[in-house]
Amino acid sequence: CSSSRTRSCNNPRPLNSKNCEGEENDDITCTGGECSLTSGTIMSTNFPSNYPDYVYETYPLKVDQGSRIKLQFTFFHLENEGNCRYDYIQVLDTDGTTELAKLCGSSLPSDITSSGYKLTIVFKTDKDENEKGFFAMWNKMAGVSFGEIASPNFPSNYPPFANKAKTLYAPKGKKISLLVTDMHIEYEISDTGEITCPYDKLMIFDGPSQLEAKILEFCGETKPTEPISSTG
Repeated sequence: CSSSRTRSCNNPRPLNSKNCEGEENDDITCTGGECSLTSGTIMSTNFPSNYPDYVYETYPLKVDQGSRIKLQFTFFHLENEGNCRYDYIQVLDTDGTTELAKLCGSSLPSDITSSGYKLTIVFKTDKDENEKGFFAMWNKMAGVSFGEIASPNFPSNYPPFANKAKTLYAPKGKKISLLVTDMHIEYEISDTGEITCPYDKLMIFDGPSQLEAKILEFCGETKPTEPISSTG
């Protein structure tokens, strides 16, 4: 993102009636910290000149809670490699861990939209084939008031060793209501006849991470009869 600042010469005034040094207005490009605005731009180091070796830069974007962020690249040229192992951009969703995209090459990427009110862009380069880099615009979008989530491959069977987390966001002061409409997860019956979930399970937490209080953990084929609600 970018911001502007204005300086003056009256707090404090220069000694001996000297003139102020430096520009009165200064445009700043954010390359760290959080940009909490409604829109802005980000660009690679030195853009439109070629970026240098060994760059590791993060661009954390943040808007009002309950909103989303749309990222649109208008120029894109990084070293090309099939798996983007050398120079690349990584786009992380609101939870800071879910990768929405890993990009390199010279094809202009499609627009990327976060699931919540934060989006982090990581720019990394090595020591070879420095290109011009990237320029992108971002803006705040209205959040969603409803939606759907599903297990991988649904309605087909989920794969082995699946471990997928999905964070749902709501405007500040609002709650989230989750209604499970279909469920068939591996389960076991204990000696007392109770359903247990030692292997596959669905867990719901009351907050943005798995460190928050667990609301429910379940498996089997009997879905909850009532919606599951967050506390805030």
